Amino acid sequence: MGLKNKSVVKAGHVKLMSAVALSAVMAAAPSMAQTKEPIKLGLLIALTGGDAINGLNGGAGVRLAVDEINKAGGVLGRQIVIVSADDQSDPTAAVNEARRLATQEKVDFIFGPQASQRTLAVLPVLTAAKIPQISTSGSLDINPKIGPYNFSTQSNAADQGYHMAHYLTDVMKAKKVSILTDNGAQALSAVPYIKKELEKGGATVTATQEFPFRSEDKTAQLLSLKAGNPDAMILWTNTPEDLGVVLNNMADMGWDGLPISGPNATVMQAAGAAKIADKALFTKVAGVAYRGWTYCPGEDVANSPYVKFKERLKAANPDKYKDLLPTISSYAYDGIMIMKAAIEATGGTDPEKLKTWIEGNADKVATVSGPMKASAESHFLAGRDVMTPILDPLMTNEQGLFKRADCK
Repeated sequence: MGLKNKSVVKAGHVKLMSAVALSAVMAAAPSMAQTKEPIKLGLLIALTGGDAINGLNGGAGVRLAVDEINKAGGVLGRQIVIVSADDQSDPTAAVNEARRLATQEKVDFIFGPQASQRTLAVLPVLTAAKIPQISTSGSLDINPKIGPYNFSTQSNAADQGYHMAHYLTDVMKAKKVSILTDNGAQALSAVPYIKKELEKGGATVTATQEFPFRSEDKTAQLLSLKAGNPDAMILWTNTPEDLGVVLNNMADMGWDGLPISGPNATVMQAAGAAKIADKALFTKVAGVAYRGWTYCPGEDVANSPYVKFKERLKAANPDKYKDLLPTISSYAYDGIMIMKAAIEATGGTDPEKLKTWIEGNADKVATVSGPMKASAESHFLAGRDVMTPILDPLMTNEQGLFKRADCK
């Protein structure tokens, strides 16, 4: 073969190799592009209806987390995009929107719902679709068996009930206690545990009553409880309206001096309840709070994660911050940060890998509200040791922190 022919063969070989290389790059391009596609977060919260206050605040926390993550480069180089869905504060609407997010929008994970009834309603849909979920629901009916991909940043009903009961028996030295709850799944699931802890503390339960959400008057239930002449009351409400109405009804009955112990919702929603009931009626009310939201006199709290979080939340919402409840926003924010860490650690959004990682590693994630952890047996991230009773949910220090009931 002549030199000229060899040159032709060589040139042809180079062209062929270049074509092969180009084809390989083009074939790889969709795969490379795919890894940079956004991570879709379904935001399944109440934008309308009676629970819209939770939706407003939970949404603010989620959006702050997503904004901070995206500005820092995203997760594994991928931006997070939010797909909003309004559950309308209604279980049926929540199920319909969960189906849409899972099947039509094909989201990678979901934040919400923010109430136990709605979370219980959507669990079959999200479990079948294997969609990882961060909720803020505390009913003991929610467990890894029926919701293997659901994790909650809310403390469960039993752990909240433990603190509620022992505040009355250990701090207030109550011997006779009445129980009044709404008829929600979380509150009702807590009652047996509260009774047990009250009895452990040496108190007798005089009577138990319940009322429907947002009923306009609770006087009948309160009169029944008052007949037992209790020293104190367990009061489990989940809306500011119900808390405010109960306090007003008690004042009208001349029973406003009774010590009251409430759940986490009491702390988060007291400001809203104070628009209904006089602020003076809250001085005998205690609630359960995340330790990250609290202080004891003498502690240096100016640089606490929660205080810094509130500063960032205000900067992100300058016009509507006055209407926000940073408590609710903070543990929504924490849930997104835990999911972010899980996606980074596992290299993607595979639901089985995310579930296993969170069960074993959630306590490694820095959170605003307090250290969180999970296990294969419990997907409630805020355990008993993260929570603490606080005094008067309307009274805070200059940083907006609540005073713990166990301060020395």
